[in-house]
Amino acid sequence: MKQTATLIFLVLTITAVSLAQNELILEKINQNSLQFSFENHQRQNVSIEYGLTPALELGTVNGLTLHQLNDATFYYAKAKTRGAVPYQETSVQLYATASTSPGDIKVYFNQPVNNNASSIADAIYVSNFEDTLVAYVDRAQMTLDVCNYNTGSLPIVNAINAAKTRGVVVRYIGADNTGTNNDELANLATTIPMIQRPSDGEVMHNKFLIIDVANSQLATIVTGSTNHTNNSCHEDYNNIVIVEDQTLALAYKTEFEEMWGSSTTTPSLANSKFGDAKTDNTPHNFNIGGIPVELYFSPSDGTTGKIESALLSANTDLQFATLTFINNDLGDAVINRQDAGIDCKGIIENIWYFGSEYNGLKNAGVDVYSHFGEPHAFHHKYGIVDANNTSSDPLVITGSHNWTNSAEDDFDENTLIIHDAEIANMYYEEFVARFIEVGDLLVLLDLQILLEGPYQASTGLMSDNLRAMGLIPTTEPYSGLGFQHTLNGGGETVDPTVFDVTGPEAIVDWVFVELRLSSDPSIVFASQSALLRADGSIVSTDGVSPLAFEGVPGGDYYASVKQRNHIAVLSSGALPLEEQSAFYYDFRTGSAFGTTNNPVTQKALGGGLFALFEADYNQTGEVNAGDRSIAWNFRNATGYLQQDSNFDGSCDAAERSQCWNNRNKYSNVPY
Repeated sequence: MKQTATLIFLVLTITAVSLAQNELILEKINQNSLQFSFENHQRQNVSIEYGLTPALELGTVNGLTLHQLNDATFYYAKAKTRGAVPYQETSVQLYATASTSPGDIKVYFNQPVNNNASSIADAIYVSNFEDTLVAYVDRAQMTLDVCNYNTGSLPIVNAINAAKTRGVVVRYIGADNTGTNNDELANLATTIPMIQRPSDGEVMHNKFLIIDVANSQLATIVTGSTNHTNNSCHEDYNNIVIVEDQTLALAYKTEFEEMWGSSTTTPSLANSKFGDAKTDNTPHNFNIGGIPVELYFSPSDGTTGKIESALLSANTDLQFATLTFINNDLGDAVINRQDAGIDCKGIIENIWYFGSEYNGLKNAGVDVYSHFGEPHAFHHKYGIVDANNTSSDPLVITGSHNWTNSAEDDFDENTLIIHDAEIANMYYEEFVARFIEVGDLLVLLDLQILLEGPYQASTGLMSDNLRAMGLIPTTEPYSGLGFQHTLNGGGETVDPTVFDVTGPEAIVDWVFVELRLSSDPSIVFASQSALLRADGSIVSTDGVSPLAFEGVPGGDYYASVKQRNHIAVLSSGALPLEEQSAFYYDFRTGSAFGTTNNPVTQKALGGGLFALFEADYNQTGEVNAGDRSIAWNFRNATGYLQQDSNFDGSCDAAERSQCWNNRNKYSNVPY
């Protein structure tokens, strides 16, 4: 089970959004209070006017905190100084208290994820998003508002119709039929009121559901990048975000009804507003179950500036995954972070669109890859900041908003910025899976080790008796021994002629090599079985080349080496592996931690050389009585034996003796 990230923010703290002069800054959100700051003024020098309307009809309080508020309620407020020179006054802004809702945030992806990429959270792969969306529509008990760009899924339309039949109040906003896949819109029940954005050349691009907004325990938002079509739900790369929070649902309802033109079940074409006719009329900051969340609608809320600020907050790492990336400001923000030494990676589908940032990012050194030409559309619109740095402000940017000028200026969109390490790492695991698919990713590792059992002090080499006796198998033995391979490892085979080589380059045996996460060495990101030569070199199955880990992005990883009858070792620190470049690391110098007894990390051989301790026959990471029993039970056995740690082709008194000599030695490498 992944470890749970500690929630640093129990109340919302705004750090990523640039603020205008004389702005009232929201510092904390609770169910019954809102706490602010105003420039550098002390609370005794500030008063706040507030109300449920812009008229601020509820009055004035002295200080910087509004108390005795209702939960899940929107409040207008402005601040002004008292007795301070010069006099300052803020504009009227809209804020929201926290709700009593469960506050759960669920994230799903419709393509396989890489759960080895993070130790903090496990992303969830769901192969059938249609079923997921139908399931949430089926949960609606009182109200269901649908705002959807493409209506191309009959199962989802049927579920919406069924909701109407069982008495749910349903309202539906769709995009104009031009350029959209509204093939199933005609099957929407005629009893369901529906409005489409007028055919004005622009797009209503949202993909969200609002469920049971009036009930604090049932209120749910379903959003993300997924259109209601077969391709979008099954084949194209997409994400769904589900938030159980009434305050957020009320904000989405406000946006919905601005486009709907009324608060009733009947739309008003005369009052409905789309695109640049809309106003910035919702709160933007929320406390959802202790997680700070920002919400912005386009084109009214200046969403691109908020995304830009979020990207610029990156302190260590930044990833982006977008269908289309055209906006110059966002491209400049990524390059700014790249120039600051931040590890920036990205994937873009539409690299040939006019104005695409792809070439500019590539030329600036950003590790960005094209998804163009790969099967199915890469339909995501997300960014991840500092997922691997929980001491920073890990966050995710997601929603319907492509990183384009049209999304900023013309289209109807919604964007969530979720400040949470677990959510960020779920998206990170999705990103790593996609990055491995599209990138020409390869890191090379040139490792050196010695094994105590076959080491011969007279030659400085390890014995190749197993090779000479023809006992080494041509297929790696570790899968059969229960070792768990990850990524592309497992099933390695070798041409028998490789075993014809003698001398220092002779093959001694197979070994098992792992790359582990720098953030948590207990998590194995990639592994492979490899060959060990007499001189200590670990090589690929050709008997010569360094180990090549395909599909591994450059970065910091621990390296561990296991052997079927010796105690494993782990590099003393994370190794900075670069793509397409071999990194040299020599365990023979003692630069490792593998055992902690005495407190030697490996067996000291003399002359500054160190080797892996032998006699861990049951591969528990410790030499104990169990290993000695195994050596006794297999006494006088011959062949390619796990109990033969000196590699002479037999299990005899020498193996039992080494069990005693290395008793209680144990490894810090997680097995």
